[in-house]
Amino acid sequence: MADRERYQQVSAIFSQACELRAEAREQLVRERCGHDAELLSLVKAMLDADERTPPDATVGAVRLSFESVLAGGETGSAPARCGPYTLGRLLGRGGMGEVYEATREDPSRHVALKIMHAARSSPASLRRFRREVASLARLSHPGISQLYEAGTFEPAGFSLPYFAMELVRGEPITSFAKRRGLTVQERLELIARVCDIVQFAHQQGVIHRDLKPSNILVSEPAAGKPEVKILDFGIARLLDESDSDATLVTEQGLAIGTPGFMAPEQVRAGPGAVDT
Repeated sequence: MADRERYQQVSAIFSQACELRAEAREQLVRERCGHDAELLSLVKAMLDADERTPPDATVGAVRLSFESVLAGGETGSAPARCGPYTLGRLLGRGGMGEVYEATREDPSRHVALKIMHAARSSPASLRRFRREVASLARLSHPGISQLYEAGTFEPAGFSLPYFAMELVRGEPITSFAKRRGLTVQERLELIARVCDIVQFAHQQGVIHRDLKPSNILVSEPAAGKPEVKILDFGIARLLDESDSDATLVTEQGLAIGTPGFMAPEQVRAGPGAVDT
């Protein structure tokens, strides 16, 4: 079997396994790998590498490259660049990718750069990544991180999508409110501003579906009111897409979203039920 075909096979199982707890993960891996001992070994090697990776590690797309696992060596080092961008520190890591500070020389720009995990580049994940780009492209609002550009680059020979967006400084809305000792009235004013931003997105046909404190950042005001920004449209629904593209469930039948912050209709995984 060709390396690329084998990589896709390993990647699909790894992507599914990462979304499950330990017991269910072990069962899934053994069922999917069957009697293929080499496949089982490769999948487990990638899962082990993912578990060992510290929070401030370099680009996951490269550390989990198929060539590194196949060679049986240590995880790889990150490239210094992604397309025209020079990578800086890790800002965050999610189910689909990692976000880094990055700079570009021409035009001169300091951005947040989101790169998709190579190990999680399943067709469903690629669709969600592209949907996030499409969502941001529709949204020009001071309360939403601006999309600058999108493209692909090829670490370890695999084509991975990325996009550059406005770099937002701030802290989760709940942390901001607690640290500043905001009154109930001041907290309600912040929430009202969040609602205005969400309503704008709805008017553009975009439903976020993952609103939670870590995706709503507030920055210290230089003068006037605090600045509120909504981030991460990774599982947003576009109202003009088909229900098959809008699905809220993974291949394991699990709802996509953050437990504790999901609407009841989202938990029930009815794609057409989550609306404005």
